[in-house]
Amino acid sequence: MNQTNVTFVVSRYNRDTSWVQNLTNIGYRVCIYEHGDPNAAYNIPTNIGKESSAYLKFIADHYKYLTPYIFFIHDEDTAWHHSGHIIDLINNELRKSNSKQKYPKFVNINSRCTASITGLNNFPTIRSWFDKYLGPYIGKHDKYLDWTYGHKCCAQMVVSRDRIKQHPQKMYVDLYNWIMKTQTIEKSEENARYLEWTWKLIFDNPFKNRNMTTKQYKLDREQAEEKARKNTKCRII
Repeated sequence: MNQTNVTFVVSRYNRDTSWVQNLTNIGYRVCIYEHGDPNAAYNIPTNIGKESSAYLKFIADHYKYLTPYIFFIHDEDTAWHHSGHIIDLINNELRKSNSKQKYPKFVNINSRCTASITGLNNFPTIRSWFDKYLGPYIGKHDKYLDWTYGHKCCAQMVVSRDRIKQHPQKMYVDLYNWIMKTQTIEKSEENARYLEWTWKLIFDNPFKNRNMTTKQYKLDREQAEEKARKNTKCRII
């Protein structure tokens, strides 16, 4: 990925993001979405929706002009959910993309993973949200079983333009408007996790992008769940 092929989208709220200078110095485009700063070049009006509101706002606003790849990342250099420094993880992905092998269309760059979503107390609410906002585009929740189990968590990822644009702009606009209507910070954080837990299905769908049959997907889920049960890093937060 050369500088013209990549955009970095950073969701920021009250944290030091001086580390992004490493990227701008090389010539990469970096869009830092400030939460609650009307003077910022890229702004989310209030501190609502954590990183999800920033990612959705970027896609909704730039849908027609996306670069071939977009990094969606948090504002932390080091954090519990990724190993080492974020800039090192980014550079590692950039090096991979410059090798001869074909770079994936979707990569979660975190190291921890999630456990079961169906066992959560608020799963009925998640299920209703899924079917209303994602159902028209990827099908209803029940076809995906316990879809989070064993997958990486915490919404730091590289996504290709093709994968983003396989869904209409309206989907992202509707999701952004939904999350921004949240009345409280606590509820908005809960809602943001709905997206955190489903980005992989949106951008790396097992049926649409991996051509899995229902039987193959069920077996894949069973194997992932068994592996996750043995992994102490797997948890829903």
